[in-house]
Amino acid sequence: MRDISKKTFWIILISLIILRILMVLFLMHDIPQTGVQEGGWWFVHGGDERTYFNLAKTISQLKLEKSIVTLGFPLFLAPFIHFADAVQVEDILKPIFIINAFLLFSLSIVLIGLIAKRVFQSRIIGNICAGMFTFYPYVFYLFFNQVGPYYEGVARGMMAFQSLNWLQIISDSLSAFLVYFCFYLFLIEFNKSHARKSSLMLLGILSGFATLVRIGNILFIGIFILGWLLKRRIKEPLLLGVFSFLLFLPQLIYNYIFFASPLRFGYEVYSGQSLSSVFSISRWIHLFERASFYIPGFIFLLLSLIILLALGIRFLWEKDRIVSLILVFWFFSYLLFYGSFIEGGFQPRFFIPAIPPLIILSTASFLYVFQWIRQKFFIAQPDY
Repeated sequence: MRDISKKTFWIILISLIILRILMVLFLMHDIPQTGVQEGGWWFVHGGDERTYFNLAKTISQLKLEKSIVTLGFPLFLAPFIHFADAVQVEDILKPIFIINAFLLFSLSIVLIGLIAKRVFQSRIIGNICAGMFTFYPYVFYLFFNQVGPYYEGVARGMMAFQSLNWLQIISDSLSAFLVYFCFYLFLIEFNKSHARKSSLMLLGILSGFATLVRIGNILFIGIFILGWLLKRRIKEPLLLGVFSFLLFLPQLIYNYIFFASPLRFGYEVYSGQSLSSVFSISRWIHLFERASFYIPGFIFLLLSLIILLALGIRFLWEKDRIVSLILVFWFFSYLLFYGSFIEGGFQPRFFIPAIPPLIILSTASFLYVFQWIRQKFFIAQPDY
């Protein structure tokens, strides 16, 4: 396949960003209808934004209090609260909305394009994957409208659509952006014979902060370490681990001060459960039963997804086995981790960090099928 020029690649990415901005402006005018409030700026989530704000307010005042959430997102909010002298979350609504919905999502479009370009060694495939990322919330929007009962009514589905568009003042947007950015930095250094120390330090710092934002992001730190260990490299995972730990250290100190143990988090204290007890394989059985009941053709959809991912893995396996494994672990680690989470339901926003590997593996599966059809029917066989 003939590739496009670097200039065309960036023109398409910039065009997708402009399109994304227009899409958000339509959403702010309730197109499609999601129940937007406060003149187009407020997309109701359910209360988490106020919990983050309350902890961020104490941080801005240098009067830390115990909270159910981790420190990362409140630390991000604290400067906005300080300079706006905010009393309630609505006082910082507009700048955080602009950063989440416009800036971070737009930068993520670029990151997905760059990641896919590196994986496939193709600018045009990079643009295709970036385009898929731009539109993926609307695929879910159609899905929510078809299976509303499974998501406890249309209102729950619209709330999920809002969160997938990064329209709410919660940690998922910042968490996902950091995961994408870290994975891009990882790919840059992964195949070098000698990774740059400065890049590894930056990767460790950002990875540690991503874990500070959402504890589940510790999964991809493990994936990075595994990738380098598979290449029999020691220095890179060691530096990554050290700097990630240093950035996460404030959370451990906070836990010790307020909850008497560095490994005891606010969620455990407020929910009355240990972290291990809120994960259960029985959750998957429950989800499977509900999905089979509410979603027409669920088994067919599940088998289609399995086949799609298997073909994608097959295609990428021939290009770079370790990278293909990393993408598989990236997708399935988040799927298994949050899919087994008992509290809070099977919320689509939990899986935003795993959207890129799903897009890349899906694209790879279509390329595999295209390649097979081309070789089978359109390439002339040698005449022996």
